[in-house]
Amino acid sequence: MDTRSVITRLELPLAVVILAAGLSAQHGWAIAGAAVVLAAGVRLAVGATRLGNRALALSPAVVHGTLTGAAATVILDQLHSLLGLPTVIQLWPTPHVGFRHTLVVGAVAVLAGLFGGLRGLRLIDVAHLRSLWRHHEIVTYLATAAGVVVGGLVTGVALGLLSAVCVAVYRLTHCTVLVEPCPDTGWRVTVRGTLVFLGVGRLLRELRNVPPGAAVTLELHVDLLDHAAFEALRRWRTEHEAGGGRVAVEEVHDSWYQRAGARHPRLRKTLPTGSGRLFAPWGAWQQCAPSAVGARDPIAAGVREFERRGAALVRPYLEDLAGVQRPGQFFITCADSRLVPNVITASGPGDLFCVRNVGNLVPRNGFDPSIGAAVEFAVGLLGVSTIVVCGHSDCGAMKATLSGKRIEGQLGSWLRHVEPSVRLFRETRAWPESASTKGHEWLGRMNVIQQLTHLRTYPAVAEAVAAGRLRLLGLYFDIGAARVWRVDPDTGELVDLERHVRAA
Repeated sequence: MDTRSVITRLELPLAVVILAAGLSAQHGWAIAGAAVVLAAGVRLAVGATRLGNRALALSPAVVHGTLTGAAATVILDQLHSLLGLPTVIQLWPTPHVGFRHTLVVGAVAVLAGLFGGLRGLRLIDVAHLRSLWRHHEIVTYLATAAGVVVGGLVTGVALGLLSAVCVAVYRLTHCTVLVEPCPDTGWRVTVRGTLVFLGVGRLLRELRNVPPGAAVTLELHVDLLDHAAFEALRRWRTEHEAGGGRVAVEEVHDSWYQRAGARHPRLRKTLPTGSGRLFAPWGAWQQCAPSAVGARDPIAAGVREFERRGAALVRPYLEDLAGVQRPGQFFITCADSRLVPNVITASGPGDLFCVRNVGNLVPRNGFDPSIGAAVEFAVGLLGVSTIVVCGHSDCGAMKATLSGKRIEGQLGSWLRHVEPSVRLFRETRAWPESASTKGHEWLGRMNVIQQLTHLRTYPAVAEAVAAGRLRLLGLYFDIGAARVWRVDPDTGELVDLERHVRAA
């Protein structure tokens, strides 16, 4: 066993002796001994129940500050002894522990000196000090160490914990506010972080820099907006608009302001999961009030948002695809605005070759040149490996078909392609599951199956399927549940898509 290992084993007994001496001075040896035995029992219980990991919640700055304070106390005690001054355990005056206890501490200090001199110096880890400085935890470290030296172990730890809590509260409630003029849209106020009552004063001071009567875009990148902050923003917005100005609130991360205005505020923080605008409809982040900047032209506002935040993210992929496309999937789905293929498949540029129409219909070969051209292009030229037909819940085309009303014009002509699906629907209404399913929902599933059948009438598809180069897949998107299912081509039942993929 090397010298360093021996010295390390002496640190814990030294700390125990110091603590025991302090307890005995205040409460006597009986109480001190009972406390040490109780502490050992608690340690065994914590180890047996595996609750020790909860101690990791204690800030490292507090732990290292406690060791530094104990080290400083030991060093000061040894220096006092070398100078012939009375021995102390704290700078703050406390009752003397007695000659016998001093002999015990002195004996341990002599042994420590034999193996490495002043052992207290080894408790001050310079590497940890640098790490705490880099992580801005030095204030907690110094507060703990000073508390241990001046007031004792309990005081130091309590002071360190208080300091750590204050630092954590500051970090958790801190927000940054940037006010800057924009040549095209007036002024832009960007707020990032957690906006609660502690930051309202600073927010209002920054908002005073906005000239009266100016058009303002208030951009919120916040993960929490409490009532005080919401009221402050709403009051400022009202006053600014009363003075002739315009304010548009754009919520990038989440709709905290909108929910608070609708009296449905959230309780907890929302974790960042990328730009919420990639999935949210315009109404969730574009203000529709007449005074809102860009409210009259949502397309322009959406394009502007893409150019500001999305273009840089997608540009590297588009540069690679600038001269050629290599999609692996031919995705045929409905034109319904609630169904977004790239969102429900988490796909990006170049992944899906899409065709959308009313009712996700694929007329038989020779009945519609537009669909036929898309099929031949996807299978013959692009060489896709999968053709997906994706229906969805609450489909207007299926509802209109079952309504019994006569539909005129080109829409009526197009919906005649649903008639084969209606025949299949009427043949399968006796199936058990269909009894609990709305008619248009069941027709939507049968329609997916029928369109897969129609795809096989195209020679290019039939040949590729027979050769094993192409597979046909029917999907069904439940809008309310945001869930994608596979449609079983034999029964029409909805099957978990992940289970189907594993089985394949």
